[in-house]
Amino acid sequence: MARYAFYEIRSARNDDAESDEAGTRLHRRSFACAERDDLTLFAWLGPDAELEMFQLLFRERFVTWSKRRGLEVGVTSRHGASPYGDVRQQGVRSLHGAARGGPDGIIAAARDLLASAELPPDVDGPIRTALG
Repeated sequence: MARYAFYEIRSARNDDAESDEAGTRLHRRSFACAERDDLTLFAWLGPDAELEMFQLLFRERFVTWSKRRGLEVGVTSRHGASPYGDVRQQGVRSLHGAARGGPDGIIAAARDLLASAELPPDVDGPIRTALG
């Protein structure tokens, strides 16, 4: 069983906002995180609980999906100028064989994590759809 947490983030912003009792406009975002062994899944949901983006991290490799860019596979790098490292998009072909099972192996690991994470259906369903 994977560990799972769900958070609601409320911040003062003007787009897609609603007002609270004091009249402050609030921007609602939800954030879900599930992890097991070397796999970590992050998902961001918009104000209407619609999936906006998810990222699955497997050691130094990742799978990212967003509404704007679709599904991408890449590797993280610690060789950048930032002490936190930078992220370099590598593309599916250059990753093939670099990860255990290549990109297909990472996506299969994402599906396996989802199967044990017991995410709410409104989070789980869109992620499974994006993974194909």
